Amino acid sequence: MGQATTNNTHDLFAIVHHTDVSAAAGGPPGYLYNLFCGFSDNKPDFIHLAGGGQRDRGKQKKSVGNLIRRNQTLRIIFFYMKQGIAYRRELMEKINTYKMIHVHTSESAVYVRAFCKYKGCLIFTPHRPESLSKEIIAGLPDKKHKYLILNLFLNAIEKRSYKYCDAFIFPSRGAARIYKRFPGYVRYGMGKPHEYVYTGIRKKEVTIGRETYREKLGIARDTFLIAYIGRHSSIKGYDRLVGIYPGLRDYDIEVAAAGKISDIEFPKDKGWHELGYITDSQNLINAADLVVAPNRDTYFDLIILEALAQGKRVITSNTGGSNDIVKDTIALDLFDNEDESDLLTKILEAKDQDKQKVCQMENDGISFCRERCGVDRFADNYLKCVQRLYRSFSK
Repeated sequence: MGQATTNNTHDLFAIVHHTDVSAAAGGPPGYLYNLFCGFSDNKPDFIHLAGGGQRDRGKQKKSVGNLIRRNQTLRIIFFYMKQGIAYRRELMEKINTYKMIHVHTSESAVYVRAFCKYKGCLIFTPHRPESLSKEIIAGLPDKKHKYLILNLFLNAIEKRSYKYCDAFIFPSRGAARIYKRFPGYVRYGMGKPHEYVYTGIRKKEVTIGRETYREKLGIARDTFLIAYIGRHSSIKGYDRLVGIYPGLRDYDIEVAAAGKISDIEFPKDKGWHELGYITDSQNLINAADLVVAPNRDTYFDLIILEALAQGKRVITSNTGGSNDIVKDTIALDLFDNEDESDLLTKILEAKDQDKQKVCQMENDGISFCRERCGVDRFADNYLKCVQRLYRSFSK
């Protein structure tokens, strides 16, 4: 564990999220896992629901339960109300003993303020690369249904979260900039204090060697291999990689994709290796020559930092926090988000780079992550940020 600066606000400040931390996840669980890896004995209190608010299932009347299960809108609204009640029941008393609370989703901001009646300073770090409404509705099975009522309900949650919070902590200015397109942020969030703390990453230990991993997938040792790790969704650009795959095969480039499989069809070809959800992303990264994150929009993608820390070049779009990271390391290359053919161009250029240049880029990525994104530095900068906010709101 790291040795972060002493937290003078420790007894007055807590982090709240509805699930536990996770080394194998992105978003808030992954962010918080890396943050807590940087603390020693002085880590902030962490408050979360037992079971993620999933308890008491089945206690509603059977007729009501059947109606809710049949209707996607009612089912989701019921879930959010149920989770808010779980916050109030389990966490309200404890939350209200702190003068500052840090939340990581719009839902948590509403649960803390509206359900738990929290009166102190509420700090918000949003992590979504798209609005709450778009994210939830995109995951529903009926793609033709417009979900108008659900859209209004979810937009109301997001708008209230920006209204309820008192300050923001973002990884970078580029990450914050994407929220200008999100419902309610410009109106309720823009004029409030903003702090910027680069997200840190704990480098994971490789447990399967490059050649062994490739042999397991049936990939030759000299094949140029691209790794994609993340949700198989449009916002993450998974379909973009699928779309340029024929062009990649023209140059004998293979793809190994990991993440939850969606309804986006992937190539049924010997050069496309679909792995599904994995917990050892570091082994796939180590086996690849290049990591691609073709996001249509992004916040501050943890998989990019993980790949750089493992000494891999990364190609991603010129969106969100990537626009800031690229200023600090030559190991990251950006393609034009408005020109999808540029993704293929950048990959082919990366394939043709000489070994000396590749080695220089990979070492630069490792140095960047060690010097700017280590978990010790992450925790230290985070505590300094919290202390600044605490002093500001205590005046």
